[in-house]
Amino acid sequence: MKKIIVFCVAFLATMSLWASETSVKNAYGVEIWYDFDNESNTASVTYKGFISAYEYDDEYTGDVVIPSTVMYGGEEYNVTEIGYGAFQACSSLTSITIPESVISIGEFAFEECSSLISVTIPEGVTTIGRNAFYGNCSS
Repeated sequence: MKKIIVFCVAFLATMSLWASETSVKNAYGVEIWYDFDNESNTASVTYKGFISAYEYDDEYTGDVVIPSTVMYGGEEYNVTEIGYGAFQACSSLTSITIPESVISIGEFAFEECSSLISVTIPEGVTTIGRNAFYGNCSS
């Protein structure tokens, strides 16, 4: 039993080292969530998180401008990716401006963004994941 408890504690401690997801406000005061990669000094826009298996926190609303760089922990990170499901089910998101630094848009990034009417995608984007605009993206 002690071995199992020690293993579980060690596992949880290791998992917390991997978790680098946090939020940073952009120039307009909008809190944007990121995953940070310390090795490459890059950041990926991500979602705030799941509420339940099929319910997301509708974190992003209105017009969102993603910065090309973000400061975190005294380091500057280049924003290079819109991650998997980053804006998924943000039904009040109306427009998004993606910076030139982004090269990849993940799968389901804008799924079910029913009010989204404008997306500025820079020329440097080389990958748009499957179902990036899946679901009710009718606006």
